[in-house]
Amino acid sequence: MKKNLIRAAIVVASTGTVAAGLVAGTGTAAAAGDLAVSAYTKCVTSHDRPGTDRVVFVRNVGNTTVKHVRVGELDGPEASIPRLAADQEIGPRSNGMRYYSATGVRRAGELAPGESIKTWHVVRGCTGPWAIAGYALSNPMDNPFNNADVRWSPNKPPRETR
Repeated sequence: MKKNLIRAAIVVASTGTVAAGLVAGTGTAAAAGDLAVSAYTKCVTSHDRPGTDRVVFVRNVGNTTVKHVRVGELDGPEASIPRLAADQEIGPRSNGMRYYSATGVRRAGELAPGESIKTWHVVRGCTGPWAIAGYALSNPMDNPFNNADVRWSPNKPPRETR
């Protein structure tokens, strides 16, 4: 009988410890980084090759740094984000993607609070498709509810000329 009471006390104590850890973990998750994604297409004639820009914009709207950030497009390229100075543009890389950050990205693969990056690649011509599904991934995963954006239009996207 005494052994059973000791075992029950150990189980209750360990359950309380696990529950406290879960509550603490929930508080940490609520304070974690949060990637907000916006995706769109646009017809551009100002590039060296006119075409359709397929753009995925990602901003960390949380209050901690998000690590191991990969940005991509469904049925398109995906890559880890590079280090960028404010107002720096890189591209196109071997995966065909170009990168730009107005805020700067201090470390490759990471977005600190408030940092953002725009990635895009150019598809020849302005004949479509004008649907895009952009996403951002991180490890560990942040709030997944705004990590993707899907846009579709039956109409030709707006044309940009510079």
